[in-house]
Amino acid sequence: THAFYVEDAYRVNERLVLLAGARHDRYKVDRANLLAASGNFDATLRSNSVRLGATWKLAPDTSLYGQFSTGSDPVTSILSLNLANSRFKLSDARQLEAGVKQMLAGGRAEWTVAVYDIKKDDIITRDPNNAALSIQGGSQSSRGVEFTASAALAPGWRVDANAAYTDAEF
Repeated sequence: THAFYVEDAYRVNERLVLLAGARHDRYKVDRANLLAASGNFDATLRSNSVRLGATWKLAPDTSLYGQFSTGSDPVTSILSLNLANSRFKLSDARQLEAGVKQMLAGGRAEWTVAVYDIKKDDIITRDPNNAALSIQGGSQSSRGVEFTASAALAPGWRVDANAAYTDAEF
């Protein structure tokens, strides 16, 4: 596995920070089945992804943020990629997220509310014409809202809470 990425943040002014990044991944798989010659294959999988974001400071302890990102991954773990899965390309994904984050009590507590929309394409699904076969082309998506809170009660003691609503489709 080889990856190259570049990312930078640019402070436009005291309140606005812009973020941008790009990444290229290359997976080279060369599998040799030592028990039978039928499982041998080699494959090279490549992908490019981007990330764009912004943070706006509303007050010294409160910020709004937003982010758009793309990505990809193999249909299974690279280590367990077998001959049957070697013909599939990488699955593509994109994510949109926006939220607000606030620090309280001099940094001893914080909370975040975020909304998100995630979609992944070209996942493995059953062939509608033959349920015994797997094909690439399925999609899954998830939209939702998440709330997170954290507070330091005493040195070495912290309490965290998280609640989320998710609407997922496959």
